[in-house]
Amino acid sequence: KFFKTHHLNCKVDNYPFTNKECTRATIYVVRDPRNLIDSISNHFGKSVEESKKFLLTSKILSPGKEIEMRGGNVITYLGSWKEHYKFWTNDNENLLIIRYEDLLKNIHQEIDKIVAFLRNLVDFEISDTKKENIIKSTSFEALKKIEENGKFTENVLGMAYKIIIAEADFYLGDRDGAIDMLYKIINDESQESFYLKALAITNLTAFLFDEERYADIISLEKAINEIRKLGYEEQLIDSHYYLAVSHFYSGNKVDSLFFLKLSLQDTNCKQTLRLEPGESFIDWKKNSLYRLYPDKVCYSDFYARSIKTLEAINEAI
Repeated sequence: KFFKTHHLNCKVDNYPFTNKECTRATIYVVRDPRNLIDSISNHFGKSVEESKKFLLTSKILSPGKEIEMRGGNVITYLGSWKEHYKFWTNDNENLLIIRYEDLLKNIHQEIDKIVAFLRNLVDFEISDTKKENIIKSTSFEALKKIEENGKFTENVLGMAYKIIIAEADFYLGDRDGAIDMLYKIINDESQESFYLKALAITNLTAFLFDEERYADIISLEKAINEIRKLGYEEQLIDSHYYLAVSHFYSGNKVDSLFFLKLSLQDTNCKQTLRLEPGESFIDWKKNSLYRLYPDKVCYSDFYARSIKTLEAINEAI
């Protein structure tokens, strides 16, 4: 099986992204960073300096600032261009590096390289006709035609990258620009991917909460509810939490309790992470407010959320 990823080949909490037992070989496509700067600048309408900063700065693609698992969201740790290249190519025995520029210059030669590399690992046959079909079907002209016919998901990929750019922009200082970009994704009626909208609204509510813009978060309530109805409950638990606290600060205590309840009940995790050193699982569960929910033990940061829930309940009473 082939697996395409943008993730840095690193360890998170001492767990490797992959290893030699899980990955037999790697095909790494690399592009000249000078051309990437121009590409980022043209695609996202950024200045050359902004694009350069994005490329050279380590990036974590998640709803928050740190590497952590939240509500089933997929986290991608890109690193910088240099880190990404180094971590994938160092100490990698079965490695084929393909330069993007070489693909443009002589795609037949590069296809032959890939075929020869894969034949050392997988038994398969490929004719010259199939090679020509691969080259023809993946050409710029062919992909552009598919996109014009509305059958290409590049608009979805483009939106996904815009969410990535917005995350980087927010934590690099362009907060207003990042928030504006996410609003445009959420309000884009032509965007049919509600999963992307769920990701965008998760980031947007986190950014607005960081800015203490509680009224703006409350104004997103209708959009959040509509996305939730489509089956994205767990992806929206952070948004429900921010919405609940925003209602609480605005004096809407019943609404606050309702959304705090959603932020707890919609999570479906059944494991615990990051016990304190020397603490047993039984003691952690016993001391957790999740003792009220049999068979429901979740990530440790939800414990703090449960404290906030009780504070809101006491205030409402």
